Amino acid sequence: MKRLRIDIERIIKELEIAARELVTTRIVGRYKSVFRGKGLEFEDYRAYTPQDDASNIDWKASLRTNRLLIKEFKEERNLNVFFLIDTSQSMLFGSSPKLKSEYAATLAASLAYLIQRANDSFGYALFNDKVVKFRLPARGMNQFRIFLREISDIKNWGNNFRFSETLNYVFNILDERTIVIIISDFIGLEKEKNWKEIIKLFARKFDTIAMMIRDKRDEKLPEENIEITIQDPYSEKILFINSKLIAKKYESYVKRQEEEIRKVFTNYEVDFIKLRTDKPFVPLLIELFKKREQRLRLIS
Repeated sequence: MKRLRIDIERIIKELEIAARELVTTRIVGRYKSVFRGKGLEFEDYRAYTPQDDASNIDWKASLRTNRLLIKEFKEERNLNVFFLIDTSQSMLFGSSPKLKSEYAATLAASLAYLIQRANDSFGYALFNDKVVKFRLPARGMNQFRIFLREISDIKNWGNNFRFSETLNYVFNILDERTIVIIISDFIGLEKEKNWKEIIKLFARKFDTIAMMIRDKRDEKLPEENIEITIQDPYSEKILFINSKLIAKKYESYVKRQEEEIRKVFTNYEVDFIKLRTDKPFVPLLIELFKKREQRLRLIS
């Protein structure tokens, strides 16, 4: 059985070095604040301990009682995170050592590791032109092992891209307090006429994070005067072109497309991050998490 290359041990070590606060129990409080979902119910205050993140202290309540207090929310005890992972044909492309599929799988596996390490639940749907694999959120290493096996199985990758249908599929299945993380290159999204309306409805129900995975050749073609072969990942039609003649138009088109996708997600309050396969994702994840933490703390 052919499998994708997912060096989970190496990436976990990288996470532990570069983002120690995200994987140690010392900062479980920060992890919770990063992944708090919509519809939280304030439950009570509790005393601050040295293991907590000091930024989560409620200073007004602390001044009233003359002791350091932290707010507790019901969802903090058991979070449900759900991954929607694009396994369509375009994700099998790569001009760097990692295919987009391998990069996406490593990213998702690393986040799943953090979630199960914090004793929270995660589930997932692998999708292309249909939902290939689906598991509801659950806790524990068994869920993590099954996830690794299915996301690295090459048989679950390929075929067309049906984003809107997948969102509709999971919309009525998942609990509204679920945090949904979408991982995709979003190539082919412009062909789906109603995707913006569906994202709007989806983001109203779920706290959603969109992670765009791109290869450098998704953004730019070589500017040398050379003949290159381009293949549509879905129709498999082949086109021979002079790279220099279309490089600038191609780059301009991709920028407009990416900006439109980013704008739609952010307009509907979906956290959006773009990652590239030739660059490490850990620093950008830390930046995203810090922004989420600050924003969620302001609305708590």
